[in-house]
Amino acid sequence: MLFGVGIFPEKNITLAAVEALKSSDYIFCPRTESGSIAAELVKKYVQKDIEFIDFPMRKDIKIDLSKILKLLLENKNVSFVSIGDPLFYSTFVYVMDFVKSYGIKVKVFPTITSFSFAASKINLPIALKDEGVAVVPGTNLELIEKVTNVFDNVVVIKPSRNFLKIVDILKNKDFKIYVFENLGFDNEKIYLENIPESVGYLSIILAKRGVE
Repeated sequence: MLFGVGIFPEKNITLAAVEALKSSDYIFCPRTESGSIAAELVKKYVQKDIEFIDFPMRKDIKIDLSKILKLLLENKNVSFVSIGDPLFYSTFVYVMDFVKSYGIKVKVFPTITSFSFAASKINLPIALKDEGVAVVPGTNLELIEKVTNVFDNVVVIKPSRNFLKIVDILKNKDFKIYVFENLGFDNEKIYLENIPESVGYLSIILAKRGVE
């Protein structure tokens, strides 16, 4: 069986997820050119060897899932760990869809979402009463433009690539902007007033209209 395990810094992992890691025959983490943040977090909970699946930033490079599939077809219990919830803008979904096509069973262990983690840092209500919330990727500027015409609460995931354009869109629609970078890590930064010129990959924007 494949276990999808969600994890965040500051002990944001469920007890059930830790038990899944401990019971797994193998643990896989995603790895990019800069390393594997997930692997560093997993080491705090289990003392096991960690395997890696490389997820290159370039979309034209095929992801090799043959090793994890081989183990699953041998009836091994395998965990794949992702930063944040496994079913929310996560690399885990690629793995899940692939192995399910071979009849492999999947069980997901969720964790908090990145935007709830961010909001908790400053005690910011994400939405109240009959308000709606829009969650959009920072790569889709057209969609961001559309939702700002409808929603008073907007969450922008992974805004680094178009950061200043996103900030301009939100400011022009009278949104108060909160920027979070590297949440839960030693280099965590939270910007409530002086918005930076750029942010790194592990960033998120919360925006609310009608807030002073």
